Amino acid sequence: MKKLISSSIVLCRLWLVLICHSGNVALAQSVTLATDGIYVPKMTTAQREAISSPVIGQMIYNTDDNCFNVFQKGTWQKLCGFDMITSDSWTRKADFGGGEREGAVGFSIGDKGYIGTGYEGSSLKDFWEYDLSTNSWTQKADFGGTGRSYASGFSIGNKGYIGTGKYEDSFVKDFWEYNPETNQWTQKADFHGAARYCAVGFSIGNKGYIGTGGIENISTNYYKDFWEYDPASTANGTDTNGNPKGKWTKKKDFEGTARYCAVGFSMGNNGYIGTGSDDSNNFVKDFWEYNPTNNEWIQKSDFGGAPRYCAIGFAIGNKSYIGTGDNNNSYFKDFWEYDPTSTINGLGKDSKPKGSWTKRKDVGSEGIAFAVGFSIGSKGYIGTGQSDSSNDYKGFWEYNVNNPNFTQQGNIFNGISQLVQTDATGKIPASILPDVTLPADITRQGNTFNQANRLTKLNANRFLGIGVADPKAPIHLTDSLANRKIILWQNNANSASNHQFYGLGVNGGILRYQIDNTVAAHVFYAADNANISRELFRINGTGGACLNGNMVSTGASCTSDIRYKKNFTTIDNPLEKVLQMNGFQYYWKTEQFKEKNFSESRQIGFIAQEVEALFPELVNTDEKGYKSVDYARLTPVLVEAIKELKKENNTIREQNTIIIKDNASIRKDVEVLKSLLLQNSNGK
Repeated sequence: MKKLISSSIVLCRLWLVLICHSGNVALAQSVTLATDGIYVPKMTTAQREAISSPVIGQMIYNTDDNCFNVFQKGTWQKLCGFDMITSDSWTRKADFGGGEREGAVGFSIGDKGYIGTGYEGSSLKDFWEYDLSTNSWTQKADFGGTGRSYASGFSIGNKGYIGTGKYEDSFVKDFWEYNPETNQWTQKADFHGAARYCAVGFSIGNKGYIGTGGIENISTNYYKDFWEYDPASTANGTDTNGNPKGKWTKKKDFEGTARYCAVGFSMGNNGYIGTGSDDSNNFVKDFWEYNPTNNEWIQKSDFGGAPRYCAIGFAIGNKSYIGTGDNNNSYFKDFWEYDPTSTINGLGKDSKPKGSWTKRKDVGSEGIAFAVGFSIGSKGYIGTGQSDSSNDYKGFWEYNVNNPNFTQQGNIFNGISQLVQTDATGKIPASILPDVTLPADITRQGNTFNQANRLTKLNANRFLGIGVADPKAPIHLTDSLANRKIILWQNNANSASNHQFYGLGVNGGILRYQIDNTVAAHVFYAADNANISRELFRINGTGGACLNGNMVSTGASCTSDIRYKKNFTTIDNPLEKVLQMNGFQYYWKTEQFKEKNFSESRQIGFIAQEVEALFPELVNTDEKGYKSVDYARLTPVLVEAIKELKKENNTIREQNTIIIKDNASIRKDVEVLKSLLLQNSNGK
């Protein structure tokens, strides 16, 4: 047996030496086949490169890389382990759906992006929605005000807002709300500062902010005032839908120099303003943080790139980004990341880090200015504006902060001669993928997956546990208590908040159904058909509820404890007002209002507008202006009316008793008179 093995080794050595003989024989080494393994030739990279004519399949062990090298498709490739490299990237998406333009405005609501208005020969007012899931644009209702450019915009909850800007040769300050659910624009309270363009706009929580900006070519009319918008305030009355017009409140002036065409955005619970052109016509790069809690501005580390104006900015998670822009008709394509936690530049006057800037991947291949920027989830977007090659531009780009890629020993994958091939969509074609069935537990290179100390486990019952070692259901989350157990959507600016998100939580024996602000609502739907859903029940963010249909209950009660109440007064003239009320029999307009689930049977009730004229406290008006009557709260009115009627009845009864007594007395007197008259008559 030993003789046979020895002979095999000799033959193998001879065979491998012959294979390598076509190269440099002086450098070629024989492969050793031993009982404990196969030994290939060892050499440095320089020695490998000295092989004049390597053959396909030739293998060596590279002592510089400490890994195997194999020659295939005209090059030496490495065969080591896999490395995961994470890098940022820009991807060109579907061009903006409208025409080319500069000075547009944009924001995101949920998983949709919006761009509208701008300038291209004249002021524009068209408005477009971007769906990242389909990479497509859809035109929506035109902006409600006049066409304009360089306006300011932001979103609060599920509504978008646009105001200020330039219309032809004038500047405007009207302010409008967009509802994507109804595709409707509604005018709100005018911006309370001076009319302007090129101001910054962003939102923090359920408030919006607009500040800085100016009037074209008049440096003395550059501004540094800063204003807060509260959409829930009724200080300016209600709009055409019966909703609050909102209120503007002046906050502390921006502490940098007055400027226009700066960058503004929010991150977490703070706002940020930087770059721009100041009132001395200088391009600037200072960067400031606004804290709405204490109404304070703090200077942070200067922007990392060159001074500029008309750049774009947005936040993704706990980092923010500024890029592109203009400096004397020199357009930029550089892009920078701001880390607010970095102490490399020291601390600010608030004793918190000034933060630092890191250069990231350039935006596309050419400079861009006067564009729009916003973020959706973990991605950033830039679109429209002007570019180096085009006076006006409609390109649209997506920024991916973390774009993971596999590399194998330094080999670049997805090239034409590499091991992995992708199709035009970036996916591995199904035709080259084998069908693979994985066991319940997976072991790879000694690492056992799906163990109790892993993040997830998929057991043999097809139950997925997340933070759970032994899942008991198709999806089983960790048994910890938290406000945020499932996040369906959360604004990047609120990523640190345990309250401002859409999702579910479990805390203190409570199952939480969470919405991120008081403007939003919990809504339950049922499908009418494949294309239409019907609203069944709505709970508004302020606590009101609306049920479209009949409610059957074994009991109900209203909060009425005296300890909750103050400023008691009596109900004025309840009986007189009740007598003015009119009850009706009627039928609902079921065909006109199918979504309300109205009954087909005859109804009995009041007309809300008539009740409102008598008892406004009993009538509610929804966001569309439709009114409803709180019949339960009519009960105290009826009780007081009955009591007033009872009092009147008692008075009448007392008066009637007196009249009866008086009548009896009168009858006696009449009888006496009759008797006297009779006596007188007999005496004659």
